[in-house]
Amino acid sequence: MKLVAKALPAVLLTLVLLGCSDITLRQIINQDLGLSGDVAAPTFNPAAGPAGTYTSATSVTLSTTTAGASIRYTTDGSAPSSTIGTPYTGPVSVGVSQTINAIAYRSGWSDSTVAVAGFANPAATIRVGSIAASRAGTTWTLDGASMADTRAKLLNTANFGPTGTVTKQILITDTAATIDANMLANFDTVFISDLPNGTLTTAERAALSAWENNGGWIVVTADDSSHDDVASDYGGCTSSPAAFIPPTMVTGLGITLPLFLTPYSNDYPIQLGKTSNGLVSGGLAKLLTDSMSTFMAVGKIILGSGQVIFLSDVSMITSTLSGSLTTGSSITSAGDKFLVNLFAYAHK
Repeated sequence: MKLVAKALPAVLLTLVLLGCSDITLRQIINQDLGLSGDVAAPTFNPAAGPAGTYTSATSVTLSTTTAGASIRYTTDGSAPSSTIGTPYTGPVSVGVSQTINAIAYRSGWSDSTVAVAGFANPAATIRVGSIAASRAGTTWTLDGASMADTRAKLLNTANFGPTGTVTKQILITDTAATIDANMLANFDTVFISDLPNGTLTTAERAALSAWENNGGWIVVTADDSSHDDVASDYGGCTSSPAAFIPPTMVTGLGITLPLFLTPYSNDYPIQLGKTSNGLVSGGLAKLLTDSMSTFMAVGKIILGSGQVIFLSDVSMITSTLSGSLTTGSSITSAGDKFLVNLFAYAHK
C-alpha cells in the first residue's frame, strides 16, 4: 500500500487535468486499485428519446463502464435491484413500445442509480404531448388529478394496445419544457386542456401552429374566456366572435365524421348531463358562451396539412361531470367510448 499511497496523488493530478468529474475519478481509481465504490449506471444502445424510435421490432443493448458489474432490468415499470429483475445476458427485444428500467451492481460496491429508457414504434403508437400540471398550474391536464381516469383509460392496453380495441398504444409525454419544433417532432397529437391564458408564450403558440400546418393534430378545449387563447389561434375562442373560422361541421348524430363512428358507433357518443345531444347544431360559434351551463360541443377545422379538434369543455372527457367518463380504466359508458374515438381519430 505504500506504493499506492505514493502513486495516487499523481493519478489524481493527471485525471483532474483531463477534466474528469469526481464520480469518474472515484470509478477509475476504484477499478484500477481494486477498491469498492459506486457502480456506473447502465446505458442503452440505441438510446432513448428520438434515437429510440424505430419502425419494427428492435434490440436494445445495455452496458456499464464498471468492470465486473452485472445488470438487471425490468419492462413492467417496476424498479430493478441487484436481486430483482431479469439478469441481462444479451440484447433485449423491444416490440410495439416499451420502457426499460435497468440497474448495474457489483459485489461490495454501491448499486448504480436506476437508468430508464423509453422506446416507441411510431407505426404502432399514438404519441401524445400534454402540458404538465406543474407548468399549467391546474389539475386539468393528463398528469393532473382531475384527469386521472382519462389517463387510465388512454393507457389501458385493452383500449389502446396491440390486442386492444384500438391496435395502437398511446404514449403520453407530460412536458413542462419550452414548446418548439424539435419537441413537437416527437408527437402525433398535442392535447391542450383548460390552460390559463398566457401559459404558452407567443413563440410557443407560433411553433404549435406551424407544426399543425405541417401535419400535426391538436385537441384543444375552449372552456371559457380565461382559458381560450390557444383555441383562439384556430378560430375556436370563446371571447371574439369575429375571429371564428368556419369549421367542418358535425351534422345529425355525427354520421359524417369518423370521430363518431370508430371504433365505437353510438347514437349519442358525447351525451352529457347538461344536454340531451352534445353534438354541434349551430356551429363552432356555440363555443362563445360558457358551455358548462348550456351544452357540450365538438368542432373540427383543417388548417394546412393538420387538423384541430375543439371541445367546448375539458369536462367532456373527465369523470367529473355526470354522463361523461366512468371512473377507472374500463370503457363502459357513451362518454368513455367518445374518449376512445377521439384519440383513435385525432392523430396523424
